[in-house]
Amino acid sequence: MIDPGWIYLVAASLPVLASILLLCLRRWNRSWTAWIAVAALLGSTVLSCIGASLFQQHIQQSRDQLQAVQPWASSITWMSLSHLGYDGIGKLGYSYDSPAIELRLGYCIDALTSILIPFIALVALGVHFFAMRSMRKELKADLFDPIAHLHRPGRYTSFFMHLSFFTGAMLHLVLADNLLQIFLCWELVGLASYFLIGFYREQEAARTGSLKAFIMNRVGDAGFLIGIVILFTYTGTLNLITVKEEVRDILGNVVMEDGQPQWRIAQLSLSDALRTPMKDSHDDAFAEKGAEAGTMCRVNHVTTRTGRKKLELAEQGSHIVVWNQETLNGHYDKPDRRRFDAYDPGRTGGHGMGLRTVPYWMLTLAGLGLLLGCIGKSSQFPLQTWLPDAMAGPTPVSALVHSATMVAAGVYLLARIFPLLLPEVLLTVAYGGVFTAFYGATCALVQTDLKRILAYSTLSQLGLMFASLGVGGWIMALLHLATHACCKALLFLGTGAVVDSCNGVQDITRLGGLRRRMPVLAGLSLFACLSLVGLPLLPGWYSKDGILVSLLSFASLNVNHLLLIVVPMVTTLLTAAYLTRFWWLIYMGKPRDEAVTNSAQDVSGLLRWPLIVLAILSLVLVWLPTPWAMDNNWLVKHWQLSEPSSVREEGVLPLAAAAEQLANGYFKSESWLRPLYEATSLSPHVLSMLLAFVTLATGVALAWNRCRNVDKPWPLSASSFQRFLFNGWYWDAWIDRLITRPVLRLGHLYQIMDRWFWDEIIHQLARLARGIAWIEKQFDERMVDGIVRQSAVLTQSGGKTLRAVQTGSLRTYVMLAMAAAILLSLVIVIWTLWLK
Repeated sequence: MIDPGWIYLVAASLPVLASILLLCLRRWNRSWTAWIAVAALLGSTVLSCIGASLFQQHIQQSRDQLQAVQPWASSITWMSLSHLGYDGIGKLGYSYDSPAIELRLGYCIDALTSILIPFIALVALGVHFFAMRSMRKELKADLFDPIAHLHRPGRYTSFFMHLSFFTGAMLHLVLADNLLQIFLCWELVGLASYFLIGFYREQEAARTGSLKAFIMNRVGDAGFLIGIVILFTYTGTLNLITVKEEVRDILGNVVMEDGQPQWRIAQLSLSDALRTPMKDSHDDAFAEKGAEAGTMCRVNHVTTRTGRKKLELAEQGSHIVVWNQETLNGHYDKPDRRRFDAYDPGRTGGHGMGLRTVPYWMLTLAGLGLLLGCIGKSSQFPLQTWLPDAMAGPTPVSALVHSATMVAAGVYLLARIFPLLLPEVLLTVAYGGVFTAFYGATCALVQTDLKRILAYSTLSQLGLMFASLGVGGWIMALLHLATHACCKALLFLGTGAVVDSCNGVQDITRLGGLRRRMPVLAGLSLFACLSLVGLPLLPGWYSKDGILVSLLSFASLNVNHLLLIVVPMVTTLLTAAYLTRFWWLIYMGKPRDEAVTNSAQDVSGLLRWPLIVLAILSLVLVWLPTPWAMDNNWLVKHWQLSEPSSVREEGVLPLAAAAEQLANGYFKSESWLRPLYEATSLSPHVLSMLLAFVTLATGVALAWNRCRNVDKPWPLSASSFQRFLFNGWYWDAWIDRLITRPVLRLGHLYQIMDRWFWDEIIHQLARLARGIAWIEKQFDERMVDGIVRQSAVLTQSGGKTLRAVQTGSLRTYVMLAMAAAILLSLVIVIWTLWLK
């Protein structure tokens, strides 16, 4: 029976089909072509919502039957790598008699994707509707570009073609059930973003921004690819979900037992391959023998006195076991010895068959490689500089890239591969996220370009999501991804309306007082800003509060990682300050440039409704069923079904996971904040909420006090510190100084070596070869050929001489014969006399 997951597959494919159709119609630059993209995305939204409803019924049925909720998944074999298998020591290589390793294509719908796909489609649909109005200038056959100072044809149809392709690639990325398929969709998203960011390709900034985004993402993708190769080499799978298939006999009939079809494991998921199963091959529970089920099993290779190879459990073991779920690889020795059989190539079958291990450092390297891919896509430190420059693209593109699609892909992938990440990698994720959050907030504080302020704000919020994932705040990171996507899309679309309405001016110091001319947009923007600031009961407050609780809980148990809560608290203050400044300088005070603001008009029609829908959607995410009971929130409870069990992994503290769930248990006894708890009885949740409220109130007050008296264009201070922040900490300059220039110099040095050393050596060798060839030629011509020619001359001369005696006269021949006989007789006589 085909599961309803195909509905999602069709929903994700519709935008791709629309982009193909628009590719064929790109010569017709008409307004109706946009409806093709909108209709396809509307179909995707409706179908994915139907799928979400069916999946909710599936969850309820599973609960009624007291069964675990199984995801909808299906896959086909894409490529069969015949004769690729593992040798006796577990190394991947050529093996004639081993079963083929398969690369598969498929989809997986679980609690996370069942909501995420309709959410992405809905946000993208709002952006599409907005773009239909805001991009109408591209309908002109002859369009003047005031920045590039040239005329060009409009590209309305091409824009929607790229936008549909971008959305479709993102939907397929979320749908994919394995890392290879995710990587392919990942690349398609990157390709589409290159075209969209560089849509105004006549402008230098657009070309530079798209190229920078493309290169930065390729750097991250290189790490992603390395991670994939390492995981595949040691585990033989890239699946995120274990694939099972029906057992069939030689005739292709399904094998039945007790009236039920028999199933076998076609391919393990990475998580199942690396995490300990419940029982061993003797049906003994691993937990009884020291190996916690569901955790990574660290071992050392040892050899017993009898020469048998064993794997010995060790907390700091050098290897991690790669499990085979079908053979279960054997069983433990006596519990006190904490050993089990390793694979012995000298024996056939038995314990340890199919068992492999992966070095701990190699799995760490794979995790860092995958993390680098997420860093590149989500614009995190140190690959964060492409996102502000990507603002050169059209505003709808910025809204889509910064909300639920491209930058969200890194957070989504990190959440998906969470069970594969070791504590050291998770700690790197947390610190990298915290640093990026602080970096983005400080840069946003002094920017004067509307879109760049929001771009740095996105960096900062994504950093908080990464930090939350690093300490085990899995659900809160994803919840913040959703609430941030709604609010940031609303802000970007609103910014686009302001820019279009104010003659293309993006400089915040030339605006002001727009609340009277644009009251609806001012209200919606205020809602989004306060939500991102974290004002209680607004969408962003719930998710940001959850993130701060996770960070405080983690830091309360690990005093060495105090920065993981101190820096985010400072970031919260900065966020409140720059978003207050952002909104105030646009909508409050007096107009600072009448020529700019006099033309402003409020949003209406297709520009207004997408903004209202996004605001309502953000409230629906957090207010249902009740706004004051987050533990009962429908989305949190829904996504808890997909939360990895390793989030609650207690054995790897203090480096990984756990956060609030564990912290609540330890807070009273082991936290360094225990004296505070004893004095005030404040839990981590209440404590972080109070701290966050104080910091955001301080930030709002500071910004309000700074901005309220500004009634004229606000010049950027010339202080070196502000220039430092304004230029993004000179990160591009540092990259240029530390990487680009050294690479160029190295290339120049290599060019010099190539030209003056290697080329000179080659030239000298060529000259030497030519000299040897000349000598050989002379020897050949003058010696060999000379001897041959002289031999020919002598032969010819001898022939001519002898030809004189060839007269044909018998008398002459007789006389010559007689003369020869006489001569011979004389020689014999003389020789005889001489011998005597």
